[in-house]
Amino acid sequence: MLSKGFVVMASRQLLVFPLSMLLLTSCVGPAGRLVRYPNNDRGGLSSPHDDRDAHHGGRYIVLVSDRRGRQEVELFDTRSRNLISLPGLNRADTAVSHPSVSADGQFIAYAGVRDGRSDIYLYRRSRRESRNITQRLKTAVRHPSVSERGDRVAFEVSVNGQWEIAIYDGNGRPLNIPTNPR
Repeated sequence: MLSKGFVVMASRQLLVFPLSMLLLTSCVGPAGRLVRYPNNDRGGLSSPHDDRDAHHGGRYIVLVSDRRGRQEVELFDTRSRNLISLPGLNRADTAVSHPSVSADGQFIAYAGVRDGRSDIYLYRRSRRESRNITQRLKTAVRHPSVSERGDRVAFEVSVNGQWEIAIYDGNGRPLNIPTNPR
């Protein structure tokens, strides 16, 4: 078993020494994955299909997978080693990306494109619903990050052709928090 420190060090060396990549992948299991969940010998984290945009929020890992033939957000519990059902989150008319999960796994923020428009959504597992928290914005948004408690979402917003950071509460109200303190 490789120690975490070695893996981090090895991952930095991968850009410089491609041979170390071969050595690392032979030590960590099929397809070079450090984690094999659940009973998957090929492909991504949770399926034989492409998994991307993984975010680790303590006990939970949230990611985008194409296991059902389209990109969907999936939530994985690292303790029980099971996928958690997310009814009401994935819709056929929305392309999802960059999910982020709160520490307790109850809130998932993600970017979604529907009808050519990008928005940030906050999913609440207890309510089984996603709320569009940027529906009033008339500009592009991307890369959300939910707070540990799930009560705030930070994301990038395009302002006059430049990307800036916005922070909203869970109800879609902007918070007046300086993002460039002096």
